[in-house]
Amino acid sequence: MYAFERQKCRPRVAPVVSGVSFDVIADSYDATRALPPPLMEKAVRAVADALGADGPVLEVGVGTGRFALPLRALGVRVVGVDIAPRMLALARGKGCGDLFRASALRLPFRDGAFRASTAIHVLHVIAAWRDALHEVARVTRERFVTLFETIETRPAGGGTAWRAHGPGAAFPMSRYQELVRPRGYGHAHPGVRPPDLVAAAPPDFRATVGTHAATVTGEELLASVADKTNSSQWHVPEDVHRAVIAELEPELRGGRFERTWTLEVVAWSPASLRHL
Repeated sequence: MYAFERQKCRPRVAPVVSGVSFDVIADSYDATRALPPPLMEKAVRAVADALGADGPVLEVGVGTGRFALPLRALGVRVVGVDIAPRMLALARGKGCGDLFRASALRLPFRDGAFRASTAIHVLHVIAAWRDALHEVARVTRERFVTLFETIETRPAGGGTAWRAHGPGAAFPMSRYQELVRPRGYGHAHPGVRPPDLVAAAPPDFRATVGTHAATVTGEELLASVADKTNSSQWHVPEDVHRAVIAELEPELRGGRFERTWTLEVVAWSPASLRHL
C-alpha cells in the first residue's frame, strides 16, 4: 500500500449504505448498459485524459467495474465505491481492486483524499444528489468528471425523433412510462439529469467525445424494456408489465429505427460543486 493511501484513503468512519442497489440485475448489468464499442473506447480515453494518472482517483458508483477496469488499463488507478455487494463482487472478479462498499452520501475517506473523482450513470438515481456532490467535493482536490450520454431514436425513413439523456430515459422506455403511468405505476428517477445539472452548476469544462449511429430493430428495442432491467420498472407488478409490453409490441415489431448516441465529457471544480 502506498504512503499516500495510508495517509489519505483509509476509511475514516464505518460505512453507511443507502440508495438504489442494482444487485438485482448485477449479472445482466453490463450487457444492458453497454455503449457501442467504438464509442466506449473514446469515452474511456476521454475520461482517462480528464482524470489524469497522477495518483488514485475515486469512482462513485463503480458497479461492476465497467469503466474502472478499462481506465486501469490506461494507467488510471481507480478507487471505487458502491452500495451493491454483488456488483462489487463482479468487479473484483474482473480484476478490480481498491473497492469499498459505501454510500455516495457518506464517503469513507478523508477531506481532499483524491486529486480527481468521477461518477458515471449514477446521479439520476440519487435523490439527495446535491448532498452526494457536496460529499464528492469534500474528498476531491481538483476536478469531478462525468459523461453525458444523449440518445436520439427515430423510425427509419423519417418520423418523430425521441431524444433523451441516458438509456433509462430513451425510447422505448419513455413510451413504456407513457403506458404504465395511467395504470398507476409511473416513475421519475429521483436524481438529476444532465441538462438540470448543467443549469444548476455550469461546468468548468465540457467537450464532445464522439457520436455513433446505428440501425436497430424494433425487436431489439422491445427486448430492452421487456427484460425489466431498468430501475424505473422494478415497482411495476408483473401482470401490469406484461400488459404494457403487449401494447408496445405492435408498435415495435417489424420496425427499424435509427439511433444516434452522443457523448460529452464534463468536469467541475470542487468549488463549483459546493455551490449547488
